[in-house]
Amino acid sequence: MRSTFLLAITASTIASNSFAMTGAEFLQIDRKTAFGYMAGVVEMRVTVVHQDDESFMRIRDCLSATKLTNDMLYQIVADRLHRNPQELTLPALAAIMNVLADMCKN
Repeated sequence: MRSTFLLAITASTIASNSFAMTGAEFLQIDRKTAFGYMAGVVEMRVTVVHQDDESFMRIRDCLSATKLTNDMLYQIVADRLHRNPQELTLPALAAIMNVLADMCKN
């Protein structure tokens, strides 16, 4: 029981550090780590349904239909952060979610 509790605390600490990564930090990490982070955000976006999220299926279908690669998504997110420096202090998660929403507007 105690080891399960410690494992849960450790996992939540690791997850919270990733969640708190800013846009600036995202631009500074190595590409493989950035790819993993983006994959987690994309997976969350296309699998976690929020009750009032009307864009869920549109974004899910859009991403399924595209030939988006890790390199392409990274470049789009990096470009967005460079064009919007006010987002550098926000969680990187927000920039990635905004890119996905912008890509799949129609």
